[in-house]
Parts: sequence; C-alpha cells; structure tokens
Amino acid sequence: MSSDIHVNCAMCTGLSQGACAWHHLEIENPAFMICAHFRPVARDEEDSPPVPEGLSELSHDWLYDIDPEGETSPRLQLVRKRRQRVPTGMLNHLPEMPDGHVHLEKHLIGDRISGCLVGLALGEALGFPAEGRSPQDIEMIYGGPLKGLVPRQGRHHTWPLAQIARETQLTQILAHSLIASRGHLDMDDFAERLVRWLPSALKPGKSTLKAVQTLVDGQHWSVSGLDSNGSGGTARVASLALLRREQFGRLRQEAILQCSMTHKGSKALAGTTLFATAIAALSDTPSGGLERPGFLRLLEQAIRGIDYESSARLAELNGLLDSAIPTREVLRRFKTGGYILECLPSALYCFLRWPNEPLRALLTAINAGFDACTTGAMTGALSGAYLGLSGLPNELIEKLPVLDTLKVLANDLTVCSAETSQ
Repeated sequence: MSSDIHVNCAMCTGLSQGACAWHHLEIENPAFMICAHFRPVARDEEDSPPVPEGLSELSHDWLYDIDPEGETSPRLQLVRKRRQRVPTGMLNHLPEMPDGHVHLEKHLIGDRISGCLVGLALGEALGFPAEGRSPQDIEMIYGGPLKGLVPRQGRHHTWPLAQIARETQLTQILAHSLIASRGHLDMDDFAERLVRWLPSALKPGKSTLKAVQTLVDGQHWSVSGLDSNGSGGTARVASLALLRREQFGRLRQEAILQCSMTHKGSKALAGTTLFATAIAALSDTPSGGLERPGFLRLLEQAIRGIDYESSARLAELNGLLDSAIPTREVLRRFKTGGYILECLPSALYCFLRWPNEPLRALLTAINAGFDACTTGAMTGALSGAYLGLSGLPNELIEKLPVLDTLKVLANDLTVCSAETSQ
C-alpha cells in the first residue's frame, strides 16, 4: 500500500476474499470496520509514531493485536466488531474506478476550485434562514419563498446577512489540512484541527459534535466515528475532491476514510463517495458539456457495493429527472432532512435539473426547507464546480463575508493541485 495515501486496510485494496492481507485476519464485513495501520511502515523503531492516547482505555467492544512488547499499537490492527445488522456490501468487492481525464486548460482549474468553495458557502448562506423550517413556515416568516440572501429571523435573535455555518467551516478545515500536508490526507492533522474548531463550531450536527468530543477526550480518530448516516461527513469532502480530480479510485478511498472519523454508517460512506466523485468529475467538465447519463453511470460505479439502498436512490433520481413530476413533489418525495439519503439526492436533483442556472437550482433547494443549509451547500458546490466562480451570481457572492478568505484558500488549493498532479 502506498505510503502517501494514508488509507486503512479495511478500506483499501489490501483486502482479499474478506481477509486483511496485511494482518491475515478474517473480517466479516470491512464496510463497517476501521483498521488503524494507515501510517507508512517505519524504516526503523526510532521512526515509529507514538501510540495515540486513549487506545489503552478501549472496551471489550474492540479487538486489537498486541505487539511483541505487549502494548496496543494502532500500526498493527484496530478493528471494530460489526454490530448486528444486515450486510450491505464489502469494500474489498468494490469495482475498479477509472482515472479522470483532463478536459480543462490549467488556467480554468483555479476558477472551478474557487467556484466550488464559494458556491458551497453561498448555498449554505442562502439556506441558513430556512434551516429547520418547513416550506410553509418559510413562506409565513418571510412573506413568500426566499429569493436571495436575507437575515435569519428567530424568536429572540436576528442573524446577520449571509451567515455561514458548519458545512463551510468544515470544508475550510479539511482544505487547510490538505494544504499543510502538501496534498496528502493526514488524518492526525485533520483530527487535531477538528478539536481546535469545536469551541467555535456553529450549529455542528449531533454526530459530528459527539465524534469530535470523543477526540477531545483523547480517543484516537479511528475509533471516534459514530454509526450514523447523517450528512455531516459529506459536504466537507469537496476540497479533497478538487485535489483528486484525476484519481477517482484514490478519491473514493480517502473520501470514505475522512468521513469515518465522524460517520461510519454505510449510507454516509456511500453518500460521501458519491458527492466527492460528482465534484471531481464536474470540476473537470467543460461548461455546457455535461452528459448526464455518463455522469450518473460514474456515480453509480463509485458507490456500487457500499450501500444498495443508496444505489437504488440514485437510479430513482435518474428516472425522476426524465419524468413530468413537478419539482416540489420530487423534493417532497426525497425530503430534505439531515439524513444523507434525503439531502444529497435532493441537492443532486436540483443541480441536474438546472445545471446552467445556479441561482434557480439553489433557490429551489433551500425553499424545500428542513436541513436547508446542507442541501443548499451541496447544490452550490456542485454548481460552482461545474460553472466556476465566473458562473455564479456575482451580486450574491459579493455579500459573503468569507469571500476573500475562500478565494485565498482556493488559490492555495490550486497551487497544491498543480504540485500533486506533477
């Protein structure tokens, strides 16, 4: 296994016939297990990384190998017992993913990276006033459907215009970690940044909050994730996807890995993989050149074998895009809550329904309400990755208080992308 990928064996090609080829251990279903030998093998004992705090306090729910000195070591094995559930696919049976093909000139890549990050923030800012509210409540509070950026009105507090929250914050954290690690996914560094972020976190999801609190308590990141199928591990993967535009296979492995730090449910892993693959493919697709059947086939291939219900939802989405069913009815059928099989299909539907009309796609997504921040952020990231910063409504993005910060971050990611692709 390559030392610069930093993926764990239960998620990598080292698995064969349900057994870990690295440790020769039988594993019932790798889709629900985490192995912590993600670090490259040390050349000598002096190079060995220290054992993270918290491993010695693991309960009997966890299995671990013992090194010759009798100590637990994350470089050997740390595998979680599978809970009682119906298996939904084994990661060692996932199909091979093709490498991406470069379609855009280099000077356009920066525009796509900026567009994706800014689009994500814009979608979250547009959705913030509608967060947690039904479409009927949105119309009652604001006098009709939202048509642009407005301050969120609460019972006792009015939030500032263009307020961003968890999705933008987490996306920036992962992006900064990737840049500091010269394009590599360093899970230790990402975990440390999440711990530092927690005191200033704005509206973090319950699973994300619990997982990060586990890190704060000294547990290792390979045991911090919850068996959750929420959306908290999905939108933030956009920055990683922008760096792996030409490596769909590696992107799938790393998208799953970063998600597992907070969310380990099979649907969450499939959703993160789907969203990351979509961002990567769109960021390298010429504007106006999106071929929907081929795009959806790529997404289906990326999640095949991870979670069958997610694959079925993707097939349903494809059928609804070609139907005459009104958009509002489609979103009512999918729903737009924090469950990953609600907000992600809805965001993908809005984007594919109006791929060249980002504002229409965004307003449709956020006016469906409920987890409007996440649905809007995902829709905005997809639109920005496809159209670039120049394709987003300039009169709205200029009002984002984080615009300059995101532009600097996008520039650093562009430089990092050029270095890693050489």
